[in-house]
Amino acid sequence: MAARECGCHCQTVMIAAQACVIVWALDQSTDTQVAPLRQMLVRLSGRLMKHGVDWTAPALLAGMWNLMAIISALEQYSLDELEQMSQLLFQMLDLEDEFKGFKEHV
Repeated sequence: MAARECGCHCQTVMIAAQACVIVWALDQSTDTQVAPLRQMLVRLSGRLMKHGVDWTAPALLAGMWNLMAIISALEQYSLDELEQMSQLLFQMLDLEDEFKGFKEHV
Protein backbone atom coordinates (compact mmCIF):
# COMPACT_ATOMS: atom_id res chain seq x y z
CA MET A 1 0.00 0.00 0.00
CA ALA A 2 2.74 2.47 0.94
CA ALA A 3 4.65 1.67 -2.26
CA ARG A 4 1.56 2.44 -4.35
CA GLU A 5 1.05 5.75 -2.54
CA CYS A 6 4.70 6.59 -3.07
CA GLY A 7 4.28 5.80 -6.77
CA CYS A 8 1.30 8.14 -7.00
CA HIS A 9 3.19 10.91 -5.22
CA CYS A 10 6.22 10.39 -7.44
CA GLN A 11 4.04 10.60 -10.54
CA THR A 12 2.46 13.82 -9.28
CA VAL A 13 5.89 15.32 -8.60
CA MET A 14 7.05 14.30 -12.09
CA ILE A 15 4.05 15.97 -13.72
CA ALA A 16 4.60 19.13 -11.66
CA ALA A 17 8.28 19.15 -12.61
CA GLN A 18 7.41 18.78 -16.30
CA ALA A 19 4.94 21.66 -16.03
CA CYS A 20 7.59 23.85 -14.42
CA VAL A 21 10.09 23.03 -17.18
CA ILE A 22 7.53 23.87 -19.87
CA VAL A 23 6.65 27.16 -18.15
CA TRP A 24 10.35 28.01 -17.81
CA ALA A 25 10.83 27.32 -21.54
CA LEU A 26 7.82 29.51 -22.42
CA ASP A 27 9.07 32.25 -20.10
CA GLN A 28 12.57 32.25 -21.61
CA SER A 29 11.61 31.78 -25.27
CA THR A 30 12.32 34.59 -27.71
CA ASP A 31 10.45 32.82 -30.52
CA THR A 32 7.65 35.06 -31.82
CA GLN A 33 5.43 32.01 -32.36
CA VAL A 34 5.32 31.49 -28.57
CA ALA A 35 3.78 34.93 -27.87
CA PRO A 36 0.16 33.93 -28.68
CA LEU A 37 0.45 30.88 -26.42
CA ARG A 38 1.75 33.03 -23.57
CA GLN A 39 -1.09 35.53 -24.11
CA MET A 40 -3.67 32.74 -24.02
CA LEU A 41 -2.18 31.22 -20.85
CA VAL A 42 -2.19 34.61 -19.09
CA ARG A 43 -5.81 35.11 -20.11
CA LEU A 44 -6.77 31.64 -18.88
CA SER A 45 -4.95 32.31 -15.61
CA GLY A 46 -7.24 35.23 -14.79
CA ARG A 47 -4.23 37.17 -13.55
CA LEU A 48 -3.90 40.90 -14.12
CA MET A 49 -0.53 42.07 -15.36
CA LYS A 50 1.05 45.36 -14.39
CA HIS A 51 1.38 47.95 -17.14
CA GLY A 52 4.23 46.94 -19.41
CA VAL A 53 4.38 43.35 -18.11
CA ASP A 54 3.08 40.86 -20.66
CA TRP A 55 3.43 37.71 -18.53
CA THR A 56 4.86 36.21 -15.38
CA ALA A 57 5.89 32.63 -14.75
CA PRO A 58 3.16 32.15 -12.08
CA ALA A 59 0.53 33.40 -14.56
CA LEU A 60 1.83 31.02 -17.24
CA LEU A 61 1.69 28.12 -14.78
CA ALA A 62 -1.84 28.99 -13.63
CA GLY A 63 -2.97 29.32 -17.25
CA MET A 64 -1.39 26.01 -18.16
CA TRP A 65 -3.25 24.35 -15.27
CA ASN A 66 -6.54 25.72 -16.64
CA LEU A 67 -5.67 24.75 -20.21
CA MET A 68 -4.94 21.19 -19.08
CA ALA A 69 -8.33 21.10 -17.32
CA ILE A 70 -10.02 22.28 -20.54
CA ILE A 71 -8.22 19.63 -22.59
CA SER A 72 -9.21 16.97 -20.06
CA ALA A 73 -12.87 18.03 -20.21
CA LEU A 74 -12.81 17.97 -24.02
CA GLU A 75 -11.41 14.43 -23.90
CA GLN A 76 -13.99 13.20 -21.38
CA TYR A 77 -17.21 14.83 -22.59
CA SER A 78 -18.89 15.35 -25.94
CA LEU A 79 -19.58 18.88 -27.14
CA ASP A 80 -23.30 18.27 -26.60
CA GLU A 81 -22.67 17.29 -22.96
CA LEU A 82 -20.44 20.31 -22.39
CA GLU A 83 -23.02 22.61 -23.92
CA GLN A 84 -25.82 21.10 -21.78
CA MET A 85 -23.73 21.53 -18.62
CA SER A 86 -22.85 25.10 -19.60
CA GLN A 87 -26.49 25.91 -20.24
CA LEU A 88 -27.47 24.44 -16.86
CA LEU A 89 -24.79 26.50 -15.13
CA PHE A 90 -26.00 29.69 -16.81
CA GLN A 91 -29.57 28.85 -15.74
CA MET A 92 -28.44 28.30 -12.14
CA LEU A 93 -26.71 31.69 -12.25
CA ASP A 94 -29.87 33.23 -13.74
CA LEU A 95 -27.92 34.19 -16.85
CA GLU A 96 -29.61 31.95 -19.42
CA ASP A 97 -30.20 34.95 -21.70
CA GLU A 98 -26.41 35.42 -21.84
CA PHE A 99 -25.72 31.84 -22.95
CA LYS A 100 -25.47 31.74 -26.73
CA GLY A 101 -24.05 28.23 -27.08
CA PHE A 102 -20.66 27.48 -28.49
CA LYS A 103 -21.03 24.73 -31.06
CA GLU A 104 -21.13 27.23 -33.91
CA HIS A 105 -17.62 28.32 -32.87
CA VAL A 106 -16.21 24.82 -33.20
